Amino acid sequence: MYRIEIAGRIPSLNDFYSGAHWSHRAKMASQWHETMIWEMRAQELPKTILAPFTLSVDVYRKRVVDNDNAVMSAKFFVDALKQSGRIKDDSPDYWKALILRSHKGKKDTTVFTIE
Repeated sequence: MYRIEIAGRIPSLNDFYSGAHWSHRAKMASQWHETMIWEMRAQELPKTILAPFTLSVDVYRKRVVDNDNAVMSAKFFVDALKQSGRIKDDSPDYWKALILRSHKGKKDTTVFTIE
């Protein structure tokens, strides 16, 4: 099992698609991919993740979001796993399940657990 913690407020699904131009969304996604890849290295996530894996995403916010609004965190993280070469593909052959949970927290943080 691996655990990666990302500080900051990753946009919710509602935030990401709330009228923003596609170029703004692309820039935001790219910035989060870069941040996550950097954190994967800093927190020593192995260079290869064995498939199939289950991803749990725990979002901590001062104002709790709906569980399904946490899906952008998972999307950005799995894309970053693929971009960094840690997984070959994000198809069901490699990624078998997703668990999303939202919690009240004192600071904005997202915790990713790979099993």
